Amino acid sequence: MERECLRIACVFDEIARACEFAQNAALGMGSSDLEAYHCYLAVDEACTNIVEHGRRGESPVEACIEVCFQQEGARLTLIISDDSSPFDPLAQPDPDPASGLDGRGSGGWGIYFIKRLMDEVRYVHEDGRNHLILSKWIRQMPDSALSIAATRLPIAVATSGAKLVKIAPSGRYDARCANLLSDEVGRWTDAGRSQFIIDMSGVSHISSSGLKLLVNLWQRARERRTRIILARIPTHIRELMEVSGLDLIFSTAETLEQAEAILTK
Repeated sequence: MERECLRIACVFDEIARACEFAQNAALGMGSSDLEAYHCYLAVDEACTNIVEHGRRGESPVEACIEVCFQQEGARLTLIISDDSSPFDPLAQPDPDPASGLDGRGSGGWGIYFIKRLMDEVRYVHEDGRNHLILSKWIRQMPDSALSIAATRLPIAVATSGAKLVKIAPSGRYDARCANLLSDEVGRWTDAGRSQFIIDMSGVSHISSSGLKLLVNLWQRARERRTRIILARIPTHIRELMEVSGLDLIFSTAETLEQAEAILTK
């Protein structure tokens, strides 16, 4: 059984290394790009949870997270370990993707995504460490031409007429940089603009934190009587929106032209 491990400091800036480690493990087994993305996202969610909640009050540089992968036939197993206080994320109830934006809680979405995207998820506390064990069968599905970038979120902006703003973020959309999009929408709202098209085609990765911030953006827009359309959503991001029920709540469009038509009705 082949096994390799990576140790990272318990800080946000190190998480991308662990994600790429898992992604490359899947690709090395001949996975599709979409299967590799599922592994990337699962490790991102698990490590982000450890950094945010597991090591409070301790030096994050001295603390570490270990990510190991092992291959057995077509089965890829990822093991994320840390030595924070014992905590079983699988014991928590799943959030309800059918609930409306006003009624849904903010917690539990990360582990919910992990359970939906991986084939098996287990937790054990052993030798004084938490171990989250994720398994995925590599089915070698057709490639999805998915490219995962580890860059921050640059934003391109264009205006049209007196009301419309088109905003095109690109790169990673997660807790570290997603507020940039909210700030951009807020700036234009303060300037009197009330219609926004968010072109999602350049977003390579979105985490549960990124989805939460999209929800916050939608709620703020509703309070300020502005409208937001999400356009050109990549398949791998639409999948997460469907898993979380957000595809039924957000206004979406296949093209920028369709989005403009919706806003002018």
